[in-house]
Amino acid sequence: MNEETKYAVVDLETTGTDLQGENRIIQIGVAFVQSGTVIKKYSTDVNPQMNIPAAITKLTGIDNQRVFNAPIFENLAGKIYSMLQGCVFVAHNVDFDFPFLNKELERSGYPALDISAVDTVSLSQILFPGVRGYRLRDLTHYLGIEHDDPHSADSDADATAELFINLQKKLIDLPIITLECMARIGHGLPRQTHELITHTLEQARLNSADLPADLDVISGLAIKKDNIVKTKEMQEKRLKYPQSKAAKLKMYPDDLKWRKTQSMLMNYIYQQFNDPNVLSDNLVVEAPTGMGKTLGYLVPLWFVAQNTQNKVVISVPTTILQNQIINQSVPVLSKIVGRKVNAVVIKGGNNYLSLTRFSKLIKQKDNFSRESGILAMKILVWLLETSRGDLDEINSNLGFSNFIDQVRHTGDSELDKKSPFYGHDFYRKNRAEEQYADFLITNHSYLINNPDHFKTSDRHKPFLVLDEAQHFVEIAQSSQDIKLDLNALMATTHHVVSKLVMNHGENIFNTFEMYPNVTFRVRRFANMLESCNSKIMKLQHQLFISDVKRQSDVRNDNQPFDVSINSSSINNLAISLTKMNDDLAGAFIEFESADDLLTNGNQFSKDQLQRWNEIKISLQRLSEQMITINSMVTELKQQDGINWITVGPNHDEGSIRIAHGTLNPANLFQSKIQANFKKVLLIGGSLFAGHNRNYFLDNFNFKDNVTVHSFNSGINFSEQLDLEVVSDDQFSMDNITNSTEYENYLKDAIYHLTSGMNRQTLVLFNSLETVEHVYSLLRKTDLGTERRILAQGIHGSNAKIVREFNDEDDSILLGAASFWEGVDFPGDRLELLIMTRLPFRSPDDKYVQNFNRTHGSTFRNFILPDAILRFKQGIGRVIRNSDDRGAVVLLDDRLVTRKYGKQFINALPQGVSKNEVNLKQARQNLIDFFRQ
Repeated sequence: MNEETKYAVVDLETTGTDLQGENRIIQIGVAFVQSGTVIKKYSTDVNPQMNIPAAITKLTGIDNQRVFNAPIFENLAGKIYSMLQGCVFVAHNVDFDFPFLNKELERSGYPALDISAVDTVSLSQILFPGVRGYRLRDLTHYLGIEHDDPHSADSDADATAELFINLQKKLIDLPIITLECMARIGHGLPRQTHELITHTLEQARLNSADLPADLDVISGLAIKKDNIVKTKEMQEKRLKYPQSKAAKLKMYPDDLKWRKTQSMLMNYIYQQFNDPNVLSDNLVVEAPTGMGKTLGYLVPLWFVAQNTQNKVVISVPTTILQNQIINQSVPVLSKIVGRKVNAVVIKGGNNYLSLTRFSKLIKQKDNFSRESGILAMKILVWLLETSRGDLDEINSNLGFSNFIDQVRHTGDSELDKKSPFYGHDFYRKNRAEEQYADFLITNHSYLINNPDHFKTSDRHKPFLVLDEAQHFVEIAQSSQDIKLDLNALMATTHHVVSKLVMNHGENIFNTFEMYPNVTFRVRRFANMLESCNSKIMKLQHQLFISDVKRQSDVRNDNQPFDVSINSSSINNLAISLTKMNDDLAGAFIEFESADDLLTNGNQFSKDQLQRWNEIKISLQRLSEQMITINSMVTELKQQDGINWITVGPNHDEGSIRIAHGTLNPANLFQSKIQANFKKVLLIGGSLFAGHNRNYFLDNFNFKDNVTVHSFNSGINFSEQLDLEVVSDDQFSMDNITNSTEYENYLKDAIYHLTSGMNRQTLVLFNSLETVEHVYSLLRKTDLGTERRILAQGIHGSNAKIVREFNDEDDSILLGAASFWEGVDFPGDRLELLIMTRLPFRSPDDKYVQNFNRTHGSTFRNFILPDAILRFKQGIGRVIRNSDDRGAVVLLDDRLVTRKYGKQFINALPQGVSKNEVNLKQARQNLIDFFRQ
């Protein structure tokens, strides 16, 4: 490759993606690029001489009629073969297009193309580290490339050509030192993609450009300079809080919409925090979706903090929400107050890149896997752009590589003033910025695990906002869980034993066979670990028989599940774990004895000691597992909390993990968190189960010293939300006889409600098992070809599913669990919500079983209010803003046939009314609603 190289950017549309099958090309597009410019284009439809599947027609718009008179590939092969000779083949996923085209050429009597090939997917993953997705449509949107007809070969080829030109420009602008690192570790890239990097490096060396002024080179890494010195501005004139509508509008930027309910929320929070006559230290506010909750508390608290000189700590459920506040909400607040609002995100050290670890890893190793190599090169490019080093800034979801975990920062313990990276250490800089910040934005998990991080003198105690406070309880519970993966423990011990005595000719025993005092200890060391392994297998078998088998025998899915451990098994579990720990402790004693002999002896070779040091490294993980076992035994003996087993997808003994949880978030909040703050605001869109406020308040043990208030959203639900409750004589939830009958009913109901409706649809289930089965049934109907159907647990991560759903106009998403409450869909991305049943927890749920054991009246006091909250949150998926419009269908007649149904109805937003109808009428009502 050189400056005169001609690149043929190719895209194929085919009847299918299986390279080993009988699929054929139906369209080919080529854009020729030379010297950074598109110089020629070629495209044609191709008659595949076979039927085009309906799914491919829906995707590409190409049907049998369109290609009927198109040339067959054999008549095009010569021209295509000739025009691509002497070019470098470029494609977005070159490992599909290049071999597919070659297969067609060979089938037509031509040899496979013997030319270089470059992949734009992997190059994009490297050179655009912050893009959330690397599909062609994601990248063209990111770069502003015109791409009007995705999945059309000519349009895709044109767009890929423009993408490739952008990639070339980005590559040539990289510093030489960065290109040198990439050239050294990029050998695993697809086909000849690595050659493009080495060619660019050669060009850069010839041009020998100076290092850009905004970069530093430290220990072989080019890093963006940190020229921003954060200082807290001294404001001589304090601003007055804008109490009235006129005062607020005067401060609002032109693009900020006035919301009456948001203004009411602002004024209420300001009064509660600023008025010295308000004595309660805790304020609980239910602020429904659509009223602008985040700005609703940011604005008044900025003015309060300005007056009192106290910082404000904001805690949210996820790191994604942290980033949304600092990147979206805080800039709007700065516009409102006309001043720079200093805010800093507070996360654990492992959210940041460790420059020390990264530098060491890429210097010591150059034989990376493809995925690890791409991630390493992505970070090299990202270091030229990032000021914060927050790993959430980059898209690190790539294959099965654990590279990111190897370069995460470990926190305070890693800081070393002698390190060349100390001045640029991202974690250290983040902590230093705190002293100048008005707002510290953290997440519930970090707050729970590091409450003393925010501890100051009484005079300077910060305010605390628990945003989406309903999630705090469950996060608090899970954050204190102790989990022991028995299979992982056995794998660790087996790995060490293998190195000690089992790898013939290469084990430690044979390495030191001339030193019987060492081999004696090594053998005893291995024996203790093998004894521990035997006890692990015995414990797995006992737990499987006593606690798991009764459930695994009736499950016919491949989903993991939890089961509570019988109280009668707790003592035996503690005894078994203690015996396992005794074996491990004995093994460590033997290890230390052998280590003393080897450390104090001078007769051992460097190679022998190196092999022994490898054992030491393996034992670090075993030491961590011992600590977990000790912690679990201590908790089991106290007989407090809940104990459960997580069973893997295979539902066998070998997949058992055990866990213990201490379920007392109220004690944690009051003893470790509340005391560190001057005043606490707990706010969320769905805090209360209708008129029942106690379910939420009891989780924080709020008996007094608390003020509670609920706001209306200001949304006209009577006009914007249609609620249909299907109560059909042909099917009732009270008459379900078996899961197969129920799943077939759901398939029929979903088909009837969505076929021809062409509305973005979310279907919520109570179990992933049902999602899987209903998805399989729907795929067998023509709905599977008419609409894009996405299913949780089948189509990748939740984030990937949501991204693909948001890209469509009439897709159907089947989800459970977090899709009830933890996923937002912007604007019109969700128009129809189908709830398959009321979201009651299973009787086998570990929290249900624990509540039943410790409280009693479980349905009334836990299961019912919990389900009402989830029901409210599910409906909240549809109407997020004042201009949203959508419909909800509930396929559970218990809302109208059971007494508790009234409590669900009472929890609905003001203005929502239900229509009790059969399935046929529900569909007609939907059609009428969407016509309005």
